[in-house]
Amino acid sequence: MTSQNIIETSKIIDTISGLETASGAHIEWLKNFHRIIVCGLTFDPKLAAPDAHCNCLFGKWYYGQDDIRDDVLFQEIGRTHQAFHGIGSSILQATAVGGAVDQEKYDGFMSIVVAFNDQLRRLQTELWGKISSSDPLTGLPSWHRMLTPVGTDMGDTSGKTQNSCAAMCDLDHFKRINDTYGHQAGDEVLRRLGACLQDGLRPSDLVYRYGGEEFLVYLGGASLEEAALACDRLRVAVGKIIFELPTFAPFAVTASFGVARVEKNLSIDDVVTRCDLALYAAKGNGRNRVYCWEGGEVRAYERPASEA
Repeated sequence: MTSQNIIETSKIIDTISGLETASGAHIEWLKNFHRIIVCGLTFDPKLAAPDAHCNCLFGKWYYGQDDIRDDVLFQEIGRTHQAFHGIGSSILQATAVGGAVDQEKYDGFMSIVVAFNDQLRRLQTELWGKISSSDPLTGLPSWHRMLTPVGTDMGDTSGKTQNSCAAMCDLDHFKRINDTYGHQAGDEVLRRLGACLQDGLRPSDLVYRYGGEEFLVYLGGASLEEAALACDRLRVAVGKIIFELPTFAPFAVTASFGVARVEKNLSIDDVVTRCDLALYAAKGNGRNRVYCWEGGEVRAYERPASEA
């Protein structure tokens, strides 16, 4: 795991820990709230103040979070929490003057309590997911997350499915790299390869760590020829990376690519199989090449003369 990945993971774990502590504090706040309205206990007027949502322990944690402030669910929690305190304050104020608690208002308050707790559980799941769904070596997402974009395209029933392609990238002679330079050097090669793939694609394209020395690329809105050209450019970019190690002469690496269309009603497993068949052909015909699966056959990609 890279130092940057360790830092990011530690931040998320700290956020989860803080969320659990703050959530526990709000449960205690809710218990105290019910003691007041049921048992008629006196309470600190600060509990019913307009800014009570900022000054409770959960609020102090919430408004101190910078790393996830832009998260949509996190913002939703803030609005629900403020509503939670707004209705709760009005109920406490009614109790203070000896008035009965309005049933409709109380039911609304408890509905917000349920929604708030559900949102907290969802946020915790989301935060854990950021750790478990990413590859610790490269920081890239796990390939299983490719199901979402592929499923979106393939779920189109309009008959006008947008062109999309996937590609399998495999580092050539990776075992030789590990045997010659060591596994730490191999890890560095994989990190640099992942970064090269990300940097060489459009912001809308997606790169996943598939496993071992393999990476899976999703190219939304790309025809087979466009995807193959993009992969050929990546192939050239990979070959230009120079690795320098303290006790070895500088060296370069190459990668092979297998490209296939993402077709409507085609499962992700079928897409990967087609990419693999094209990749095997690229490997078997000399490596450092791009091959395409099309219509049940594989063929070598030849870059147009205008792109040479």
